Amino acid sequence: METSDTPLFYPLASRERLLELYLNKPLTELPTPAAILDLALVRRNCDRMLDTCEALGVGFRAHVKTHKTVELTRYQLLGSKTTRPPAPPTGTAINTGKVCVSTIAEAEALIPLIEEGIINDILYAFPLPTSAVSRLHKLLRVPFPNLKISVMIDNYQQLSYFCDYIQQQELPPSDGEYGIFIKIDAGYHRCGIHLTETHELDNLVQLARNLADVDALSFKGIYTHSGNSYSSAQPDDAVWLIVEEIESALQALEYDVDGEAAGTPVVISVGASPTAIALENFRYFSDPGNSTAFARLQQLQQQLKTRPRISLEIHAGVYTTLDLQQVATNVLASPLTHKVTSIALTILTEVASVYDRRNEVLVNVGVTGLGREPGKKTSEWESVWGVVSDWNDERPHTGMCLDEGGWVVKKLSQEHGILGWKTEVDERRPILSIGKKLRIFPQHACIAGAGYGWYFIVDSDDGGDGGSIVKDVWVRCRGW
Repeated sequence: METSDTPLFYPLASRERLLELYLNKPLTELPTPAAILDLALVRRNCDRMLDTCEALGVGFRAHVKTHKTVELTRYQLLGSKTTRPPAPPTGTAINTGKVCVSTIAEAEALIPLIEEGIINDILYAFPLPTSAVSRLHKLLRVPFPNLKISVMIDNYQQLSYFCDYIQQQELPPSDGEYGIFIKIDAGYHRCGIHLTETHELDNLVQLARNLADVDALSFKGIYTHSGNSYSSAQPDDAVWLIVEEIESALQALEYDVDGEAAGTPVVISVGASPTAIALENFRYFSDPGNSTAFARLQQLQQQLKTRPRISLEIHAGVYTTLDLQQVATNVLASPLTHKVTSIALTILTEVASVYDRRNEVLVNVGVTGLGREPGKKTSEWESVWGVVSDWNDERPHTGMCLDEGGWVVKKLSQEHGILGWKTEVDERRPILSIGKKLRIFPQHACIAGAGYGWYFIVDSDDGGDGGSIVKDVWVRCRGW
């Protein structure tokens, strides 16, 4: 059975051919623009998240939408510790083989990890479009006996259509091959049912709970996403948002009267990278800053221990690469704080022209290769679309890196990027000549990466090349 039509719709570049062309090449010889990932930083970021969830005794579900690669998903689930032991039951440790995807193409691309047994649980984390159902079902019909697929619902019509479709299919006997997560709007107002919509929420929970009458379907739990945590400016901001998520999910579960009476297991899946990253403070500080937000989160953790049917899992994705948005949230207390130099993704570009009269430089990457979002007003990168790193800077280094100021992307159009110099940072502006290669830290890694078919992999921990030699190529999946 064919598992996917995606290769037909969205053909991928050949990794083998890319390696023939670029393996062991210096970055200065690559075509531009290009997306560069530093494996040393990816490993570090993935290990920190896994270690945090393991230390807190919560489950973890890796979101793959930022990078869309098999290779980085492996690191998200296993980290750099390839001998990481198998996980205890859900909610008490992290390595449960669970992922989130935002497109069906991402799920189809992960088949190699399903075959290896590294992934056994996929959540399609988008309110279910009817056109996606048949492709999702084709993936489940492949003989992967341990694979569970869940979908996200925030409207009864989605669930009704899904139930009707499944009842028309031939499925082997099973105990819930498909799981249903109800999406709750905990304040981000992008999608999900708001708690004030009590009638709709009650009806949807009851409908999801009564899926026992439909073969191969079962109610799995509540999903929330605090995308508004990107506006955080300190640890408490992010922690209060994850508190609100958990409280909202618990309030939604009050409608699950039958499940509560029967003690049926359910999952609360909460998170976003700022809130998930903020949890690392717990690993190092028993009372982080005498914070009322952390105190409330600890109370909720204790409350959940008295309700064993409820498992808590964290989901996050862009923590893997980080970006300027994530660094600007300041959700980690010192000395844990992420710096710009923690960002694993840079965009390789080159100087196309220089305009001395207005102290600006043209580079050959614009919105399509860098993203559309400028820095938020409360950050030091306000109205900046990217920051140039000090890589390939020939000046003697005195400890002050360009990534802390210096050249920034001040204007963008489709394929044009305009650099300006922040004179308040350093008056010794380096000369940028036409043809010079530069690396830019992007504002939003998910959007910046979307313009590229693959990542060139470097490793700043490997050898003496300073992370400037191509060690591998990771091809991104494409399409929807």
